[in-house]
Order: sequence, then structure tokens, then C-alpha cells
Amino acid sequence: MNLTTPPLEGFAHAYGIELLYPERPVLNQAALVEIVSGRRSDIRLFDGDMQGGLVAFLYAGQPPDEIRGECLIAPGDPADALELDEPALEQSWRWPDARAAVAECQASVLVTDLLGTGLPHRERLALFQEVLDALLELAPCTAIYWRPAGHYVEPAAWQHAMQAGGVGQPLPGAINMRHYRIAGTEDTVIDTLGLAALGLRDLQCRFRHTEPEAIMQLLSGAAITVFEHGLVIADGQKVKGPRYRDQWRYRYAQSLVPPQRPVIMLDPGEG
Repeated sequence: MNLTTPPLEGFAHAYGIELLYPERPVLNQAALVEIVSGRRSDIRLFDGDMQGGLVAFLYAGQPPDEIRGECLIAPGDPADALELDEPALEQSWRWPDARAAVAECQASVLVTDLLGTGLPHRERLALFQEVLDALLELAPCTAIYWRPAGHYVEPAAWQHAMQAGGVGQPLPGAINMRHYRIAGTEDTVIDTLGLAALGLRDLQCRFRHTEPEAIMQLLSGAAITVFEHGLVIADGQKVKGPRYRDQWRYRYAQSLVPPQRPVIMLDPGEG
């Protein structure tokens, strides 16, 4: 993110997720530091008291005393009952067993990037993922509540993606594809959630006559393009639709479904 450019609406100044457990995990600070430092020399321990459950990692720059960000790990308050996000459960399409898994959980650990707002979005996410992956290696959880993307993520699937070279990539986890029917109409909205939290525009399409799978394919490809290259899709830019002669357009717009944020609307020209 460029600090000279005001962030778009929906940008996450604090980017946080929640790890869910059947009971509060016991975390070994020394083991966690060893795993993290073995992955990245530019991530180092700032301050931590794992007896109290709190630990912070700093993203060091050049020179090493330059601090580019901070990732805080903190246990949820044991006195507070976990509050399930019902809309997020309904939109957890990649994990059919999410509801059953989340129902087993009584404790949480919060992982939050607090100071990485000045980093490029891909680097900010990659550093965050490194800390998260190390934490999951030490203390595997039952479910990940990826709040900025509005869904629950299967930990094993996420870790598999990271081991397959997915560090710095948004899937699975940082981007979710959501489906909604517009009440009183025959229209469907499919959108992404998660890019706005990283300082980019999410994607969105309202349609009636096209197969949802075709819309998902177009939006997924566009979302990866935006993540990889930034806002390279111009307002009014033409795009080939799913049928031979289809000529659709991308338009800059506001989201049809909360949270409020700027999006790139894929317009199928259905009226």
C-alpha cells in the first residue's frame, strides 16, 4: 500500500483472524520463536509472556532496527463465550463441514497484524501467513475464522496450500467467493470478500440468466489478477463473457452486499 494514497473504504488497518479450539491451547513461546525464525530471518520476537498467552513478532526491515510491522498473538478471553458468525458459516462454501467443526470449539487465539499497513499487500499477507503457519504447526486448531474474508477455513486445507508454495497467495483464506439471491427478484449476486481488507477492490456481479459457475470462474480469475498486479482492471474495460459473442464490461461501483466497500462490477449487460 502506498502511504501517500488514502486507503480505500474497507481497508483493514488491523488485519486479524481467529483460531478456534475445543479448549485453550498451551503455547510454548521458545518453540514458536524457533519455528518462526527458521522460516524468516526478518521476523523476530518483540515481547511476549506465553504464561499470559501474549506474544508479538516484529517485521524487521533494512536496517534491521527499522520496524515494518507487528503480528500479535493473544488468547481470547476465557470468560467470553465464542460468538459464531452465522453469515460467515453460510458463506463457507469451500468447507462443507465448517458448522460441525466450529460447534466443537470453546476457546480461541487471535492473530492480528497491527502495523503492516505501509507494506505492499502481498508482502503484508506473506509475513502474516508465515507467523500463522508456524503457530498452526505448534498448536493445530479446529477451525480458522478468517474475519476479513467472511468465512471459516479448514486448517488442514490451508496448511496444505502453504506447504505447496502458497505463502503470499490469497487462496484459500484471504479471499472468499460469496453467493446471494436478491429478494423479490430472480437475480443473483456473486462477489469476493477479502481484497478490500488488503487495500484493493473486491469483485462483484449481479446476473440472472448466466450459469453461476461461469460467473465464479470469471470473478476468480479477475480477483487473482487484482491480487497479483493491483488495480490493473480499468473502469469500463471490456471482457469476453462465457458465450462466444459475449462482450461484458468491468465497472467501478459500490458493493451491493455488506460490508460497504468499492468493487469492480462485472456487468453482463442483462439490463
